[in-house]
Amino acid sequence: MAHREIFWNIPYGVIIYLLVLIPFAILGWGLYKMFLLWRIGKKENRINNIPSRVWSVITFGIFQTRVIKDIYAGVMHLLIFWGFVILTMGAIIDAVESNIAHHLLHTSFLKGTPYLYFSLTLDTFGFFAIVGILMALYRRYVIRPDKLDNKPENAILLIWILVMLITGFLVEGARMAVTEVRQHPDWAIFSPVGLFCAQGFLLTGLTTSGIRLTHQIIWWLHVAIGFGLFAYLPFSMLSHVFLSPLNQFFRSFEAKGALTSIPNLEEA
Repeated sequence: MAHREIFWNIPYGVIIYLLVLIPFAILGWGLYKMFLLWRIGKKENRINNIPSRVWSVITFGIFQTRVIKDIYAGVMHLLIFWGFVILTMGAIIDAVESNIAHHLLHTSFLKGTPYLYFSLTLDTFGFFAIVGILMALYRRYVIRPDKLDNKPENAILLIWILVMLITGFLVEGARMAVTEVRQHPDWAIFSPVGLFCAQGFLLTGLTTSGIRLTHQIIWWLHVAIGFGLFAYLPFSMLSHVFLSPLNQFFRSFEAKGALTSIPNLEEA
């Protein structure tokens, strides 16, 4: 039955659950600093009119209807946003499968047909995210709209994300080259990007042990890049992409430019 071994070829891979505390702590600190900044604003009821706020999250925060008015920028934002949302959900599902379903409940829900479509979904949205990042690089450094402020940080961050995504597919490809391409080709077709990378590894002429070693190196590199990006997220330009739903929920419904009434004006 189709499945994937968690931490395949990674000795002591469980140490990742200790290491992840570091980026989580930095992320939490960054979010706390944001929270302090938000509190500087004037006091206002931002939890009223819940239906309108939820609708605002759906239309503006999730489906990005404001930016999609510019077709290129809109598609780019949607690819990046949804690519990372699905990949993050996939990582959470993987963690639940490994730590709760497998170790605590002694069962597995990621096997057979559900696993195959899970793999297909992650490959598809991972590819979408790569396309979105490439579109962002092209827009910033080839099209160069006047409204964009191209700081060095922007290029570094976009390339950082791109490398993280590519190394993720290389890790998948190396694993598939050893465990699926020849043994289970019917499984491999459900991971098309991983299959492409796996075929590349096989074409290099590397031995199985060579591919395994390469897999371990790229796996740890991918983890380091991902943890670093995760920790840096609240301090980066991309924070607005992922905080957009929150910003939309807590946005002010007052008209722009509306003046705040002054109490006891006649006595002022």
